[in-house]
Amino acid sequence: MPTARDDLRLRNEAIGAVLREAREKRNLTLVQAAAYLQTSRQRYAQLESGQSYLHAVEMIALVQYYGLNAQDVWPELRQEGTVTHHVVVKAGPGERVQVTIDMQESS
Repeated sequence: MPTARDDLRLRNEAIGAVLREAREKRNLTLVQAAAYLQTSRQRYAQLESGQSYLHAVEMIALVQYYGLNAQDVWPELRQEGTVTHHVVVKAGPGERVQVTIDMQESS
């Protein structure tokens, strides 16, 4: 049975794939994307591969930088009804906070 950690890893990989595709569509290198985020090329590569957690402020910055929307990052939003997301963000050194977001499509 998959654990929450497995779900988070898979979600990180999916988000990373979206970010990689957006970067490549804009013909940006890992170095350019990392410089925008003020991180190393190695860490940015880890974000795209799902090996490193993306901080909430980094996610917001990259979504804006690449011109993405919530449906690009969370394709589940395209479904009708309520969608629940569990997002883990870094709160401080050695601390993580899980945020649960329930979203309902408007008609």
